[in-house]
Order: sequence, then C-alpha cells, then structure tokens
Amino acid sequence: MKHVLFVFLILSSSYSFAHDYFFAFAEVEYDEYNARVEATLIMTTHDFESYLKKNNIITKELSFYKNDSLVLKQVETEILKHFSLISESVGALSLEGFEIELTGMIQVYLTAPILSPSEGVDIQFDLLMDEFKEQQNKLTFIYRDQKTSYVYLQNKRTQHIDFY
Repeated sequence: MKHVLFVFLILSSSYSFAHDYFFAFAEVEYDEYNARVEATLIMTTHDFESYLKKNNIITKELSFYKNDSLVLKQVETEILKHFSLISESVGALSLEGFEIELTGMIQVYLTAPILSPSEGVDIQFDLLMDEFKEQQNKLTFIYRDQKTSYVYLQNKRTQHIDFY
C-alpha cells in the first residue's frame, strides 16, 4: 500500500503543472512593396485555448471553431487587446486565420494595411501575460531584409521600433 501511495504522489506531482515556462513568439514584417504589415503569432495551443476558455470565448478546442465567423471575430478581438501596432501610418490588424500544429503550437496570422510611410511603430505584445505571470514574449521585426528581435516582459509590454 505504501508503494501505491508513493507512486500516486509522484505521478500526481508530475502532472500538476503543464510546463515551467510560458513563451509566445511573433514575427512581424513591414512590407512596403505590398503596402501591408504581416504578423505571425506562435504560442502553445493549450495555453491559448485555456485563456480563451477562461474568458468565455470558447468551450471546446479551438479547432472546432475554424469556420465559425462569430467566434473567430471574438478571438480576433481578444488577440488585438494584447497585440497591436500603434501608428497612424498603419491600419487596423485583422485576423487572416490560424493553424494548429501537431507539435502543440498554434500559429495565428494577422495583416494590416500600410496607410502612409513611417519612421517607426510602437508594438504592444503582452499576449497571455495577464494569464501567466511568468509569460515572456519575443518579437522579431523584419524591415527591408533586416531582422531585429525584441523581448517583452511583464514590465515591458510595449516597445518602439524605428525603421531607419
């Protein structure tokens, strides 16, 4: 009986936490040629679905809602509360779609029109930070074939990015 209890305690403690780290990634490209900004957000599907369920946006796995325009609009609204481009020269971001990978990650695709030339943009990227206090996000910004990476933390949720 002692062995059964010991095994139970070991197994239950190993399943009590999903993982010890919380990261989301974004790749944002400022594409002057096509006059738009393209963004891909990457995070664990489990964390994102948990967040959406907690906020009463979904009740099942996100894949069930792939063709539900009402739910997708709510998902878009929730994402844009925590990922935004702040610039008069860039229009509103819109959700183009998402892919759930077998690796347990989700890729979310967003685009926004470029309205006028600009020298920079502020980017807010605090996705999942209110849900997970250990959340850290990393953004790679691409402009004219140059890549620059930025780290977003609980105390650094918005950053200015210069183009020149």
